[in-house]
This record gives sequence, structure tokens and C-alpha cells, in this order.
Amino acid sequence: MIRVAVYARYSSEMQNERSIEDQVTLCRQFAKRQNGNWTVTDVYADRAISGASIHGRHEFKRMVEDATNRRFDVVLAEDIDRLARNQADGARLYERLAFQGIPVWTVADGETNEMHWGLKGTMSALFLKTHALKVRRGQAGRVRAGKSPGGLSYGYRVVHATDAAGEIVRGEREIVEAEADVVRRIFRETISGLTPREITAALNQEGIPSPRGGSWNASTINGSKRRGNGILRQHMYAGRLVWNRQHFVKNPDTGKRITRVNAESELHFADVPKLRIVEEADWQRVQEIMAGKSAGHAPRAKRKSPHLFSGLMKCGVCGRSYVSAGGSEWPRFLCAGRREAGICDNRRTISARIIEQRTLAALECELLDDRVVAEVEREYAAERKRLKGSRVEADRSRSRRLVEIERAVKGLTKLVEIGAEPESVLPRLKELEAERARLQDERQDVGTDVIEFRPGVTDRYKTIVHDLRAALAERPPKQKLEVFASVRSLVEKIVIYPHNDPQGRDLELAGQLAALLGNEDLGNSMRSVVAEEGFEPPTHGL
Repeated sequence: MIRVAVYARYSSEMQNERSIEDQVTLCRQFAKRQNGNWTVTDVYADRAISGASIHGRHEFKRMVEDATNRRFDVVLAEDIDRLARNQADGARLYERLAFQGIPVWTVADGETNEMHWGLKGTMSALFLKTHALKVRRGQAGRVRAGKSPGGLSYGYRVVHATDAAGEIVRGEREIVEAEADVVRRIFRETISGLTPREITAALNQEGIPSPRGGSWNASTINGSKRRGNGILRQHMYAGRLVWNRQHFVKNPDTGKRITRVNAESELHFADVPKLRIVEEADWQRVQEIMAGKSAGHAPRAKRKSPHLFSGLMKCGVCGRSYVSAGGSEWPRFLCAGRREAGICDNRRTISARIIEQRTLAALECELLDDRVVAEVEREYAAERKRLKGSRVEADRSRSRRLVEIERAVKGLTKLVEIGAEPESVLPRLKELEAERARLQDERQDVGTDVIEFRPGVTDRYKTIVHDLRAALAERPPKQKLEVFASVRSLVEKIVIYPHNDPQGRDLELAGQLAALLGNEDLGNSMRSVVAEEGFEPPTHGL
């Protein structure tokens, strides 16, 4: 009996689920016609997944693993493109299955060989490229016809309609007046001098839902100049459709699509007066205001790197992040919920210097705990023992290889003695001699010293902890980044409470020392450490 594995796949959610059943049925019928000794024992099916990559195709990967374990004797699919449309993926699959002695059959071509995979792989790759071009051409045609190529902007709804032939008309939009009034208000208040943060705060206070249904953020209004998004940058509000702002490329290592912004010269515009929400003059005036603000910002390359605990600070009232409010070398941080959305009562701002001083002092206290110091000693001793064992094993391996080389050299020499041409063995002899010299040099460099536990390691560890802040300040940039990463790995979050907190809380540090030592028994030793004023003399005015 020949065990047959059937593989089936369809590409998108828009295709019929029955496609899998139809493919499997077709393959079963094909197997029955093969002299009656083919039996379908396994079926692998990937649903709504493109064949352009093997990433995300879990059934495909399971099939390859089962092939390694010789679970079946033949792979059968409807056609080669069901298995792979990517030439490299297809060639790799064919080679792996051929190595296991497992042929690939398809209903379309019978037993496949290198020529099938080469020719059909090329055809599949061309199909994908041609299909993408056709899709883009169709989208461009819809834009020229004044129809949206996809997506839905705030202020509009999709119009469900059919043409005279009963076909669905896609890309039609109409204005939602309640949302359009909010858009006009945002443009109007921006022209009057209000900032996006001020507008956001007012919208949230009045309970007006954001485009996603939650609270507003300043970034929802501001958007990105480079990507052309955000309420104030949306061309459609001025009655213009814009298409081709970005394109997608697939990362060959992960199979994920990555967005790339297109140059302004590649944008396509189409006038849609019926979708205008704000007057052209107001739209242009807002663009001038936005351009003026952008001109005042420091170039991205010159912006300072984040501080030690940036991104780890959280508000004790609303739970949002504490973000930089600007400043000199030591900027102040405040709640993003208050600054960006106006929805938080935590008015407290705090200096990056204070956060760093008090957090490092709290970490120092924890790292010098007797349990932690004892664990450091155990880990140090275990690592020394591991290194010693690794060195001994490496030396044994070198010795074994040197014996093999000596044996091979003697064998080659004997071949010459009994009449072999010296030129035929000389290249291999030189390779062996070079390898022998390298191994002998390695043995000499390693030496014969034995790695033992060095006395004073505990004192050395304590000195390092005490000097942590100085090390962060004085190390070269590259080493400093490594120290930053090590320190940040100990901290899960730093919760900042307002000065008038009812429970009298100030700063609360949460983290896991297990990140440093890899010991789960110490995982909760820093679960709730209060970074109090007493850890560091207060610095007034910061």
C-alpha cells in the first residue's frame, strides 16, 4: 500500500470554503485510479492563506514535518500552485521531499520533476505580479471614477447599491452629517488658534466618540505628515480622493507585509465635490498652520535619545503612559491621558532625573538583598563550572581531531610511497596541515589554567551595584545602551500617583529580578517596591 498525503489550499476569505472539499475529493478520485494501491492516509488543508509564502501556513509546515518522519509515501495536490506560488519555496519543498524519497504528484501533471517546478514556479510568480498590477489598475480606475478604492474615513459611510444589471457597486460613500459637524468644528477651532490637545480635551469632556469609538487623542487630529493621515490632513474633507499613498512589500524572513510610503509624485487625485465637508480655503489655511508647526520641530535625526525609563512610566489614575513634556537634558514627564486626551485628573509632572535617581536607588536596595546576593554567588559558581566543563570537552574534541588528522596524513604519505602522483594528494595534504596548525594554536592559547571560583566575587558584585549610576553616566555609548537594556529588563513599570493621592501613594516600582538571574523563586521579590523620597535626597526644583 502506498500512503498518500493530500494537500489543499485556497487563498482568501472571499473564496468558497468548499474549495478545500472540492480539491480533496478530486485528489481522492485521482488516487483511486492509481492501480488501486494508493490510499489517502492524511489530509492537510490551509484555509484563506496565500501561496506566495510558506509563513503562516501551519498545515503546510505540519506536512513537511510529517514527511521527515516518513508518515506517508507520496504528496498529492490539485496543482503545483496549491503547494507554492513562490519559486524559492517550491524548489525548497521539492528538494526536501526528494531527499526523503517522497515524490510530489498533482492531478494536473502527474508525477512532477524539476522542470515542472521550474516552469510552473515561474508562471505562478508572474501570475502574482500580473494580478497585483491588475488590482492596482482597477483601483486607479475607481479613483478616476470618483469612487473610494478602499477604507472608510471618519465622516462617511458606505453606500450599498447595485447597478442596472444587479451587480454590486463598490466604492460609493456618503456624508454622515453628525460626524461631518465634528470635522468642521475641528477645522474651525484649529483656524481660531486652538491646539489639537485642547480640541481633544473638549471633545472628550463632551463625550463625543472618536473615529474608533473610544476617547480622542491629539494624534487622531494631527496625524502624520509623511503618511498623510489624521483629521486635519485628510484630502477627502476638501472633496478630493487620494490613492496610492503607500504600497506593501513582503518580508522574506517573516512573510509579513510591511507598509512603505510612496513619493508624492506617485499620488493619484480625483475630485469628488459631493463628498466635500470643509471649504477649500479652510482646508488650505489649516495646512499652512500645520506646516508652520512642523517647521518648528527639531529634525528627527537630532532628537535626543529616550531616557532610561521612557515608556515604563504609567499614571496611577488612568493607567496611561507618562510622556515627555519637553525640556533640557532632564525633561519633565506628565500623563498622556491628561496631555493628549484631557481625560485624566493627574496633574503631577515629574523630572526624568528624579525618576532615574529614585528608581535606581530602589533597584540598588533590592539587588543587595541577602537572597539576591546568595543567588548571584550560586549562579557565578554554576557558570564557572559550566565553562570549565565546556573547555575540557573542547580540548578533548581537538585532541580527537588531531589524532584523525595524523592518521589521514600518514595515509596520504603512504599513497605517494606506493606510486600515487604527489600532485593528486598535495592539495588535501595542505588542508590537513593547515587544520592541524590551527588546532595546535588554539590548544596553546587556551593554556592549562583551571577555572575555579574566584574569591571576592560577592564584594565585586556589591561594588558594581553601588556604582550602577556612575556606570550609566560614564560608559561609552554602545556599552551604555547595553547597561540601559539590562536595567530596564528589571523594571516592568513605574506607577506615578498625584501629590494628593487619597492613599498617600507616591511612586511604585514593579518588576522581576528573575529577568536578571533567571530564578523563578525571586520572581516576585520586586513585585511592589515603593520608591520613596528617603532613597535619594530630594532635589528641589526638578
